[in-house]
Amino acid sequence: MDVKNHNTNRKKRVARKRWNTAIFIALFVGILLTVFRYFEFVSKTVYEESVSHLTEIFHQSDNMLSELTNKNLTYLHIWGEYLQNTSDESEIREYIEKVQEDAGFLDFYFLSADGNYKMATGETGYLGLQENIEDEIRQGNDVITNATVPGKSQLLVFATPRLMEVIRALNMMPLPLPMKTLIS
Repeated sequence: MDVKNHNTNRKKRVARKRWNTAIFIALFVGILLTVFRYFEFVSKTVYEESVSHLTEIFHQSDNMLSELTNKNLTYLHIWGEYLQNTSDESEIREYIEKVQEDAGFLDFYFLSADGNYKMATGETGYLGLQENIEDEIRQGNDVITNATVPGKSQLLVFATPRLMEVIRALNMMPLPLPMKTLIS
């Protein structure tokens, strides 16, 4: 009896379908993993570049602020020497006007530790300092701080304390600890 098994091709087709499905799933999982790894790599690269760029900007800003600080405090120290050796009020006012024009700063204040000021023009007022600088002044340290003057925008104040008896003797308001202040 010659009996043929007609199901042999069918078993091969089922095995081939399983094999093809397994290959397709493995290929799909491989592509999916590759895409996730690629996005992880790109995200890490973008993050590192952003951090690097921000660090560079921070260093540039820090360098610019250091240069500005050094320049302004140097001006104040140089001008302070001149002002301490000058006794004529009109000469002081002329000198302050000249250096203001040459250096390009906004205002020059004679400032007390509590924030009261008098300008060379005779204008007086209160400089709203955003921190207490009295201890720094008494120790003789230079001060850099923010301040507000009513009716004006916020200011960056560079101040150097110097006891100037000459300024007290000139028709200026009596200040317990006058300090030269440059507003930039």
